[in-house]
Amino acid sequence: MPPKAPKRQPLLADMLLQQTRSPYDPPRQSMLTAKRFDFDVPASEFVGKLLNKTARLILREQEFARQPYPQTWVELDASAYSAGLMGAVEGNPETADTKFGFLYDRGTVHGGTVYCGAASKWGCNWSPFKIMLHKPMSFEDEMALATQTGHSRLTLRQALIGYAEHMHDPWWHSDEAKSLVRSHTYVPAPGLSMEQNRGILQQHQGVLKQVLAMLLILTRPGRRVLTITDEGHQRMIWKGKSIVLAKHSVVRLHIDQSVAIRRFISGVHTGLHRRLHDVRGHWAQTRRHQNACTHVWDPVDVDHYRCLRCEAKRWWRKNHSRGLPEVGTIVKEYEVSK
Repeated sequence: MPPKAPKRQPLLADMLLQQTRSPYDPPRQSMLTAKRFDFDVPASEFVGKLLNKTARLILREQEFARQPYPQTWVELDASAYSAGLMGAVEGNPETADTKFGFLYDRGTVHGGTVYCGAASKWGCNWSPFKIMLHKPMSFEDEMALATQTGHSRLTLRQALIGYAEHMHDPWWHSDEAKSLVRSHTYVPAPGLSMEQNRGILQQHQGVLKQVLAMLLILTRPGRRVLTITDEGHQRMIWKGKSIVLAKHSVVRLHIDQSVAIRRFISGVHTGLHRRLHDVRGHWAQTRRHQNACTHVWDPVDVDHYRCLRCEAKRWWRKNHSRGLPEVGTIVKEYEVSK
């Protein structure tokens, strides 16, 4: 008899929805309607490695960071991500976060974590801040935020972007780093002291880099690193309550991580699925000139770009449904895996 498949566990999203409301909760309806992307251990490590090797290259694309759905939830394994990013897991394993995630709600990002403490005690909570994507900050706004969080402008950049570069690299003083931080607005929760805000940013170092990178990964041109499989709904007892984990499609990273990194950068395309399914919003790009040009994108309008060096074009495809209902239907909750 073949071994039983491991019992499915609730996502961080499920846990957060079961928690008592807190002052930092995003709109509950946004969490209920969000499309879920769950990066498993190998995929979370891949994201860490990708940012370790190519953070600046990825962050240069930050203007293309868009949500694939109006409400999108993404979560990762925290220790695997840290291992990929740093080569080791930092902190006390008895108190460290085990998973972290982000709710993207029409351009506003809320963060959440689950942690496991000593004697198997654990908890999860929403982080006391939000990020307004593509809402620029002025110089005065940046100075006020630095003061509010107990940083200089330079150390504020380093806290928000994290390990994109060595801390003493001249890049931190560049127009590129300045533009990256000022293109989005970090908003601390009201009523917190400067010391509390500084500690929160220390605990979430690199959060701006993370929220941008996840959108760029999910909407990049080309998806040959992913496969999609089905998983039905399941009822389970969790913390003494009967809850239903909805049926979904599992999206897996199915190739070697080094190949996945190379394909992510080059943006290789793949074919279409045939059953009726939701298609997340994503960037599409001309297939020609993929490897012959290092593109310099010039906006035609908010949804269309052209390369100044070649004939390549890039455009935004809105989320939609595709496929034949008579062949079958897929309801998606995304889990990215190796």
